[in-house]
Amino acid sequence: MAAPVRIGTSGFAFAEWVGSFYPHSTPPEQMLGRYAERLRTVELSATFHRLPALPTVLQWRAQIPGDFRLCLTAPRQLTRDLRLARSSSALAQLRRLVQALGDEAGPVLFQIAPSLGADLPALGHFLDAIDGIRAALDLRHPSWRSDACLRILSAHEAALVATDEAMGMPRLETTTDFAYWRLRRSHAEPEGFSWTERAALLAKRGIEVFAFVKPDRRAHAPVRAMALDARVHELLGRRERPAPTRSEVVYH
Repeated sequence: MAAPVRIGTSGFAFAEWVGSFYPHSTPPEQMLGRYAERLRTVELSATFHRLPALPTVLQWRAQIPGDFRLCLTAPRQLTRDLRLARSSSALAQLRRLVQALGDEAGPVLFQIAPSLGADLPALGHFLDAIDGIRAALDLRHPSWRSDACLRILSAHEAALVATDEAMGMPRLETTTDFAYWRLRRSHAEPEGFSWTERAALLAKRGIEVFAFVKPDRRAHAPVRAMALDARVHELLGRRERPAPTRSEVVYH
């Protein structure tokens, strides 16, 4: 049986989506519930700047179905330099929030500073410190591209984030039982490459896939996410509703 493929967007609480992706007059506190009717995961980018209070997370969980996954972004004080000595309180709070989400918790995104070059001993210590958290690391500096880095991630069952920000083929390396992708381009894919085909292939191998489309003001991102999701399920032979057209997701 194929592993799940969950495709969503990076964030959901956008006032500009009201009247298009969300029904007219949708209040902010109902957006996540409406979102979860159509997509199966969301990346909470706002938590990079500030972790929410526990009641807020519990309210989020109450709005989503059991097969939905909320993916928190670790706060920046945890990912500046891979050293957690001065961030123990933030890490403890992050653990509490992940535990509060229970089965609806997806992987946690750790966005390492793009200027930080490879430091393999620090990476190992960092992963030891966050043991127990299903982690996806966004290591952007080119010096991280090494087999030694992949071995450390694999040993700690952490994923290497894949993105399409750079030109050319995205770097897809599987180091654990899930893949974490961030689709930052609006629509284009490199020639000879398909995110949906790769997702279906990994799913058939038992690798769970999380993919997030970069949001925009016109609500094109959730429409694209829904279309990608429908295409993946078509490739997997699952009976899902067909990909929506733009007019089908706009509320009138």
